[in-house]
Amino acid sequence: MYVCRICDDFHSPKSMKVDLSTHITPLTMALSKMGVQQTIIARNSEIDCLDDIDIYNIKPERPFSLIRSGLTVCKKIDEIKKDFDLIHFHNPAFSSVLLKRKLLPPIIMTLHDSPGDIRNNISFDTYRGVKEGFYYYYMSKYAAKRANAVVCVSSGVSDFLMRVWGVDAERVFTITTAVDVKVFYPRRIEKDIDLLFVGRFVDKKRPFDFLKVVSILKKVYPNLKACMVGGSPSDALYDGVAQWIELNGLSRSVSVISPVAQHELSSLYSRSKVLLLPSVTESSPKVSLEAMACGVPVVITDIMGNKDVLVDGRTGFFVPQKNPDVMASKIRMLLDDESLRKKMGDCAVKRIIKDYTWEIVSEKYVRLYDSLI
Repeated sequence: MYVCRICDDFHSPKSMKVDLSTHITPLTMALSKMGVQQTIIARNSEIDCLDDIDIYNIKPERPFSLIRSGLTVCKKIDEIKKDFDLIHFHNPAFSSVLLKRKLLPPIIMTLHDSPGDIRNNISFDTYRGVKEGFYYYYMSKYAAKRANAVVCVSSGVSDFLMRVWGVDAERVFTITTAVDVKVFYPRRIEKDIDLLFVGRFVDKKRPFDFLKVVSILKKVYPNLKACMVGGSPSDALYDGVAQWIELNGLSRSVSVISPVAQHELSSLYSRSKVLLLPSVTESSPKVSLEAMACGVPVVITDIMGNKDVLVDGRTGFFVPQKNPDVMASKIRMLLDDESLRKKMGDCAVKRIIKDYTWEIVSEKYVRLYDSLI
């Protein structure tokens, strides 16, 4: 079969960091090993070929680039002149490709976020936040009702599409993201980071909740060491995080690290005692899976997208969103009990190997592709 896959970012395995490319690239390679021919169309790629896979960059057309992205892709498909059996896009910003669906082969969309959670947590502080929130919600809804199949990376999001939007159950599929267990695995190194945050410094990731938790824990553990990985100067809250750390006297307690390559990130997980993910919206939080693969217990919010990932009390703890006090209390349980951390970490590794490898996930995609062609 020959599949055209469409995404925002596509990076080589060596240059993947904290973005959606950590899903797109490994899935591409896993599908290739299973004999699926692919061409990639991306809005941002630093390479034009990966093994025998061609990668085409497109430039968003302005104005209304988000709305027009799918039509730009259609033009590129016409230029490529290849007989694709399937079109698969990974961002609802490309949903206008469905306007040409009568001229194209079957079309699949993968939703990597929870539209319901995004709608309920739109930030009205900036025009950009409002625009992107509404765009994501309504473009996701448009695509979900028209695509031949919709893949959600958590069962909670699948349920939302069927229950709230009325999408036919036979067109909705739950296929999680996965972890490269050859990169993310437990390492025998010193645990010199008490608490870890991995993600962009944006509203939905709630980095200030993480810092509030650190402030609470500092009263009990004066020498607490925390680390925040993945923030970039282009992130909306990057400057605010730096100011918060300075104003609240946390400069010696919190280190901030820019996005790093996958093997470096794996090392940071293994150096950490606990991962805290205080997000208010996730679809299937890849960083939680990566931490679990490294044997690190996770504390994550009890939101829709997290439900499939964690076994509460066995591989970590669920906590209410926007509640730093409860987050801190669960983290204290783990910091005070090394044997509990070890037990949860071992359970987490077994869970990843059983359900969340790229071999398992790519097989599910191949079965879906076969059913539509």
